[in-house]
Amino acid sequence: MDPQPEPPAQRRVRPEAPPTRPGVLALAAVLTELVVIGAIGNQWIAKHEIQWILNENKSAFVRDMKSALFVFNWRFAPESGDTDHTWLSQLTLIVVTCLLTAAFIGVAVRGPATFGRMFLTSWLAATGAALIATYVRALVKDQPLLPGGRVQHAIFGPLSPSTLSVFADIVLALVAGLVAAFVGNTVSRRVPASAPPPTEPALAEPAYVPPEQPPPFNPMPKPGPGVSAGAPTAAFPRPPDDDDLGHDDHQE
Repeated sequence: MDPQPEPPAQRRVRPEAPPTRPGVLALAAVLTELVVIGAIGNQWIAKHEIQWILNENKSAFVRDMKSALFVFNWRFAPESGDTDHTWLSQLTLIVVTCLLTAAFIGVAVRGPATFGRMFLTSWLAATGAALIATYVRALVKDQPLLPGGRVQHAIFGPLSPSTLSVFADIVLALVAGLVAAFVGNTVSRRVPASAPPPTEPALAEPAYVPPEQPPPFNPMPKPGPGVSAGAPTAAFPRPPDDDDLGHDDHQE
């Protein structure tokens, strides 16, 4: 008894990721940044942060962590005697961070995407936006005590991206990316996937039918009934040649 062939193994097909909503991701990331900055950088918290930083004498790591909270500080009105545009530079930092985050996420997150892809893309986009906004803040603020021009101060000055500001940017972008990915993944799963357009059924091709073969060629005629196979066959007279045309046999 011949062994029966085993059925072929079924290939697992990964389900297609749902389509993303770039506008929803960008809005969620920007709102998250505004909430975090409004909570840890407002005027009341900033006063306590300065006291925490000055009173921290035990651990340099804890002091640096507290100093990172002061990167995105803000207030409703500028202080008296603010001739260096400190208030304007801080507001510029926050506004540019939010605008660039929305722009970068709207451009980078397109098409179907999983939760991991939405989170990683949003995180990197928000981090890049915050770094660029830090340079803009240093460009807006006047630093008359430093030698050099405004562009030099913005790129290499004390307000340009440093270890503290980069760390604060990464943490802020991390929180914004997580929230944006969670919101985007939830909204994407609720949107029904569009059905593919109906396709016309393919017409079945007719089966190939070989053409009828011609009868075999036989130059010798078959003998009729009652005639032996060895009997000579009747020969037809030879047609006249071209030289014989017009030649009279009776002429000498």
